[in-house]
Amino acid sequence: MAPGRPSAASRPSAGGDAGGQRASFRAGVARAARHARRRGSLVRLVGLVDGMPGPGFVCDDKGRFLHVNRAFEAMAGVTRDDVIGRSALDVMPSDVAHVFDAAGVRAAAEGTHTAHLVMTTPAGPHRMMRVSWVPASFGRCGGTVGFAVDVTGLESAGADSAWLAALVASTADAVVSIRDGVVVTWNPAAEAVLGYTAAEMVGARGPRFTRSFALDRSGWLALVRRVEAGEAVRAETMPWLHPDGTTRLVAVTGTPVPPDIRGRRGTSWIARDADAAATYTRELERIARTDELTGLANRRAFDVAMVAAEASGEPGMVLVVDVDDFAGINNTLGHRGGDAVLLVLASRLRAVCTDAFVARIGGDEFAVHCHGGDEACARSLAARIGDAVADPIGPDGGPEIDRVAPVRVTVSIGIASTVTRPGHAVLGDADVALWEAKRRGPGEVVAFTPELYSVVHRRRRLTADLLVAAERDQLRVVYQPVVGMQDGELMGTEALLRWAHPELGDIPPMEFIPLAEATRAIHSIGEWVLRTAIADAADWQTTPGLAGVGVAVNVSVRQLTDTAFPDLVASVLHEVGLPVALLTLEVTETALAENLDELVPSLVRLRAQGIGLAIDDFGTGYSSLSYLHRIPATSIKIDRSITADLTSDISAVAIVESLTQLAVTLGLDVIAEGIEEVAERGVLTGLGVGYGQGWLFSKAIDRTELAAVAVQAWRPVPHEPVPTRDPQPSRSGIPVTATYTMDHQRRVVTWDAGAEELTGYPSERAVGHPCHHALLVHTDDDGRLLCGDRCPMLAVMADGQPRDAHVFFQHADGHRVPSMVHGEAVRDASGAIVGAIETFTDDTPHRTNVEHAEAALVAARTDAVTGLPNRRRALVALADWLVNPGGPASAVIRIDLIPTRAESRAEDPEVADVVVATVARTLIGAARPADYLACTGPAQFLVLAVAETVAELDRRSAALHRLIAATAPTHGGRRVPVRAEVRLVRVAPGDTFGTVLAALGMPAATPDLVPTR
Repeated sequence: MAPGRPSAASRPSAGGDAGGQRASFRAGVARAARHARRRGSLVRLVGLVDGMPGPGFVCDDKGRFLHVNRAFEAMAGVTRDDVIGRSALDVMPSDVAHVFDAAGVRAAAEGTHTAHLVMTTPAGPHRMMRVSWVPASFGRCGGTVGFAVDVTGLESAGADSAWLAALVASTADAVVSIRDGVVVTWNPAAEAVLGYTAAEMVGARGPRFTRSFALDRSGWLALVRRVEAGEAVRAETMPWLHPDGTTRLVAVTGTPVPPDIRGRRGTSWIARDADAAATYTRELERIARTDELTGLANRRAFDVAMVAAEASGEPGMVLVVDVDDFAGINNTLGHRGGDAVLLVLASRLRAVCTDAFVARIGGDEFAVHCHGGDEACARSLAARIGDAVADPIGPDGGPEIDRVAPVRVTVSIGIASTVTRPGHAVLGDADVALWEAKRRGPGEVVAFTPELYSVVHRRRRLTADLLVAAERDQLRVVYQPVVGMQDGELMGTEALLRWAHPELGDIPPMEFIPLAEATRAIHSIGEWVLRTAIADAADWQTTPGLAGVGVAVNVSVRQLTDTAFPDLVASVLHEVGLPVALLTLEVTETALAENLDELVPSLVRLRAQGIGLAIDDFGTGYSSLSYLHRIPATSIKIDRSITADLTSDISAVAIVESLTQLAVTLGLDVIAEGIEEVAERGVLTGLGVGYGQGWLFSKAIDRTELAAVAVQAWRPVPHEPVPTRDPQPSRSGIPVTATYTMDHQRRVVTWDAGAEELTGYPSERAVGHPCHHALLVHTDDDGRLLCGDRCPMLAVMADGQPRDAHVFFQHADGHRVPSMVHGEAVRDASGAIVGAIETFTDDTPHRTNVEHAEAALVAARTDAVTGLPNRRRALVALADWLVNPGGPASAVIRIDLIPTRAESRAEDPEVADVVVATVARTLIGAARPADYLACTGPAQFLVLAVAETVAELDRRSAALHRLIAATAPTHGGRRVPVRAEVRLVRVAPGDTFGTVLAALGMPAATPDLVPTR
C-alpha cells in the first residue's frame, strides 16, 4: 500500500458525510484530469492508449486514473466515468488493488515494471493478466502509462467455452492451439502477427506451423519438444517467416495442455510481435523523458543526467534560464503565441549550448548542464544565451507573432556549481541564484553563494509568512502625526504598517512591502491596512482634540490598477462612517511617473468621491509638469532625502523653494517628511512649507497614544523662536554684534552668543563645521554667493589686510539677514596667518526694509518687457563669467532684432514690445541650463554660452538665427516677420572684459557696474 493512502476497508461509505466529501474530492480530481487531458502531451498518451488492442490506462503520480480505454473497462467490469479520478484502491477488489497500486508507485519511482494479477469480475471466472507500467510526463506533471495482456489461455488453452473464445478473439497477441497435431485455434491477432489467415491454418497439421520457423528450425523443434514434454516456456524470441518472404522477430510462449476427458493432448502458443513491442516501449520511454512542446529533455531526464554526473564525479556547472515576464507574453500573444516563443528560445538554446545538456524543466524555465568549466565559463555561456534570446522574434517564429511588432525577450539566469553541491542538489542552488536574479530585474545573471542562500531563504520564508501575517495578528498599524509648521497644530496622520514576526523580530517595511508587491499579497494586506486605518480614524473623531483629524494611507500601483479599488474605498468609508474628506491616499512619485496612463482613471474616480490624493517622495527625481498637471492631487510630500540637507547644502534650500512655489501655483498643500532638527523646521517654515512630520514632532505611535500626545498639540517649546519669513528687528532695538573665528581650513573654532542669536544656529551646530555649510552663506545684493577673493574672510586670509563689507547671510529659518562685516586675520607666534576672525552686526534699519529694497533692486536690474536680466545686470554677470566660464569652449552671442514689415512702423512701441517679448520666449525655450540670457536693449539680447567644442558653439549660433527667423509674432490680427543679426565672439583664456565688449561692438561699462578684477 502507498504510504499515507487509506485502505479500502477504512474508506467511508458513500452514504455518509465522509462519503460525500470523498465524492466531492473525486469530482475535483476528475475535473483536474479532464483539464490535464486537454494538454498536448497527455492527449498524445490518450491516443496511444485508445489505440491499444488490449486494456490500457494512464495514471497520475498519485496513482489516480486519468484515462482508460474500452478494453480496460471490459477487463475491470467498470465504466470510464466510474474510474476517472479514482485509484485502484477505489475501483478494484482489495486482493488485487494493493498489488496494482504498489506496482504503479514503484514504476513511477524506478522505471518500467511488470506484475501478474488474477482478476475476478462478475462476468466470469479468474483471469490471469500481465500488467506493465511505464513512467510518463505530461506538461509539468508526471505519472505512468500501462497496458495489460490477458494470459489466461496459458492455463486453460483446452477450454472451449464461449467466453474463452471471445477472449482469445479479442486479445492483441497471436493465440494458436494445437490438439492431437492439428491447429484448432488461430485468432485474428495471429493473422496480423504471423501473416497467415485462419482459413489457411485452422485444420492444418502442426508441421505447417512448424515450417514457418524455418530460419531457426532446430531451435523451434527443441522448443516444441520441451512444451510437449510438459514444460512451459515463456517469451522465447524466434525468427518468423511471413508468407511474403519477410522475417520478423516474435516472442513465443508455449504451454502444454493436459488431456481432456476424451484424452486429447495438445499445446497452446502465444506469440507477440517483438519488433512492435520494443518500438512501442521505446516510444513510451521517449515520451517519459522528452518535453512534448520543444523536443528538449524534460525535468525527469535532467534529474537522471544530474544523478549520472554525480556518480561520475566530474565537475560541472548548472544554469537555470527563466523567461522574464512570460505571463505578459502569453497575455499579448495568447498561449499559442507563447508556445511559439518557447519553440524559438529552445532552438536558440540548442544552437548556443552545443556541448551542454539542455532541458525544459518548467513552463518558461530551462536548465543547462555543462561538463567541467568554472564560474567564468558559465557566465560567458550565460552572456551568449542572453545575446541569442535578445534577437527580436519575427513572424518566422509563428503566425501568432505580429509582423509589425516583433517580440523581444530577456531571460534571467541563475548559476550553480556541482563542485560545492552534489548533482541532485545543485539545481536547488541554481534556483536560489535565479530568485535573486529575478529580484534584481530583467536580464540579470547571478551565481550562487552560501551567503545568497541565507538571504534568499529568508526572503522566501518572509514571503510565505507574509501571506498569513494578518490572520495571525502579526501586523499592526501605527500613526505618525502631521502638524502645522507655524503653530504646531495637529492636522492629520499617516498610517504606517508594522510587522512583528514571532521568530525573526520586527521586519522593516522596506523589506516586506516589495515582497508583498511581488506576490500580489499587497491586495489583501493593502485592504486590511485601509480598513484598519479608516476604522481607527472614525473612532478618534469622538476623542477631544482629535475631531477633524484625518488619516493618510499609502497605496500601491497594483491596488490602483485594480478597477474595483475605488468602489472598495467608497464601500469601506460608508460602512465605517468616516467623512470622505478625512481620508487621503498616498502614492509615490516614482510609481505615478512609471504607470501614469494606468493610474489616472482610478485617481480621477477617487478624487471625484472627495478623497484627498498625495504625491509621496516628491522631488526625488521624476518631478515634471508633463505628468503633474494630469494628476488630480491635493498635496505633495517632500522626501526626507531633501529635508535632511537643508542645514548643510544651499542647493537643497533652492530645491525646496522651487517645489513649494510649484505647489502654490497648482493649489497644492506641501508636507515635509522626516523633520528631525529645529533648524530644519526653521528653514522649511521660512520657505513657506505649510505642514511637516518627523521625529522632531513625534515618532509613529499607536492610535491609543494619539489622544495623549494631541493634548500637547506639538506646540513649539517656549524658548524656541517661531520661524518667520519676514525678519523683525532685534527686541532691544540695539544692533546685535556677533563674533566667530575660523581656521585655515575654514572650520569654525569659536561661536559666541551673538552669532547664535543672529544666525539661529547654536554653537554645537557651528563649531567644528565648515563655515559655508549654511552657517554663514555670504551673498551680495544680487543674491550671488561671495566666493574666492570676493569673500571678505577669504580675502583677509589671502593677504592679511582687514576688510569691511556689506553682505547678507542665510538665517536658519530661511530668510536673508543684511549685515555689516569686519574681518581680520589671525596669526601665530611667527606671524603666519592661521585663520580669521569676523565681527558682524545686523543692519536693523536695512532689515526692516529688506524686502522692499530687494524688490527695488530686482526691478532696477530686470527688463520690464521680457522679465530677463537687463543690460546693467548682464554686464555684471559677464564680468563674473569671464573669470570662470565653466566649459571647454565659451562664447558671447549678441542678437539684434530687425522687424521686416515696413507698414509695422518700427517706431511703434507696441509692435516692438510684441516682437521682443515673443522672441524672448523663443530664446528662453531654446536656452540650455548653463546659458545666461539677458535683454540688453530695446531689441537686443545677449547669451553667455558654453559647449564642448567651438564647432558646437558655431552650430548653436546658426540655430538661434534660424529659430528667430522662423518666429513671426501676431499683432492686430497680422503676422510680423522678424529677422535678426547674430554675432558670436569666442572667449579665450586671458580675454578681458573690455576686449570682449569691444569685439561685441557694445559700449564699455561704467566703473560702478563692473568690479575691478
